[in-house]
Amino acid sequence: MMIKLKGERETLRIAPRGQPGLTSPPDGRITINKEKVFIVEHHFQSYGVGRQNGPSLRHVKEQYQERFNNSAPNNTTMLVIIEKFRRLGSILCRLACYNADYKQNSAIRSGEADGQHLDFNDQHFGPNMNTVSKVNISNCDQVTFNTNSFRHLDNLQKLVVSRVRSAIFNPGVFQSLKNLTLVQIQSLDFKQGAFMGVKELEEIEIHNSYIPQLASHSFYDIKDLKLVSLTNVTVNVKRNAIKVEMAKTDSEVIFTDCMIRSVEENGITVKTDTFIIRNSTVGNLAPNSITINSTEAILITQSQFNSTLDSNAIHMTAPNVTIDSNVFDLLSMEILANINSKSNGKVKTSVLELEAWATFALMSTRFLGNQRADNYAELV
Repeated sequence: MMIKLKGERETLRIAPRGQPGLTSPPDGRITINKEKVFIVEHHFQSYGVGRQNGPSLRHVKEQYQERFNNSAPNNTTMLVIIEKFRRLGSILCRLACYNADYKQNSAIRSGEADGQHLDFNDQHFGPNMNTVSKVNISNCDQVTFNTNSFRHLDNLQKLVVSRVRSAIFNPGVFQSLKNLTLVQIQSLDFKQGAFMGVKELEEIEIHNSYIPQLASHSFYDIKDLKLVSLTNVTVNVKRNAIKVEMAKTDSEVIFTDCMIRSVEENGITVKTDTFIIRNSTVGNLAPNSITINSTEAILITQSQFNSTLDSNAIHMTAPNVTIDSNVFDLLSMEILANINSKSNGKVKTSVLELEAWATFALMSTRFLGNQRADNYAELV
């Protein structure tokens, strides 16, 4: 497991064994460096080694000497360091106390499930940590963020969660955040209202992850977004899951190398400058499932649509709409009615190609289906 906090006055990291902690400038209370982090971390790891299953400073000294090739501070100095961390209310002490018997063994470092569950609430990030600007969590089994988990982190700019088996975002997790980055999440669960009340959130990036079910009203009424980028993400979208009006200039919604298995009615409603689906696979789309209102351009390219598109499945409005190099299982001729390119723009690829394909699809259905005309060969 690794947890890393970064702020103007405080930088703190829990890293796998053998990786040094980070150093921050003095803040008037405690100077954090890799030696002190090592002492505190290994003090809590030594529970069960000392008398009456308590901690062992002797064990910490031995580990310290092996790690730094130098003599450890005396017991009094080490106890002062540990107590200062306690008074600071650092996340290192909070999590070490929370998981007093957890060991950073090879299984955890390699990301294997070990039953390790971090369950965050507002007590883990106290008011004294309001200078923290970045939180980085990785290599855990399961991470749960509960309502108001970050309410004391007024200066939080970025949250990164990576290499986690399961990540759960409950309603109203965030109050203030600029960037959310999620990488290699085996099961990602955004509950209804996960982004409720968030301010100044500009970027959501999700890469190499699986979203079994994007719940209704999970990405809803987020006002300040500038970028939503999904790369190599597999997702099922429930009804009314995504409703976003991106007011920022040069805003973008991008799906790259994704598998959109299904989208229910009104599953995706987006207003943005640019909307892109690229190198992706799209499964079952319900009627009125996707509505895109773009102020600049819509691009759908090199993607595959694996089910028959209902004539009302996708509604697109943009000055320029480009639908290029895609594979459609069956494209309804009426779907063109829902591609609205404004008078100063044009639908590229072009409308002629779409009309030709729709005509061929209609002919195939009527003459090459189960009830073929006697002269279907001549007609084709």
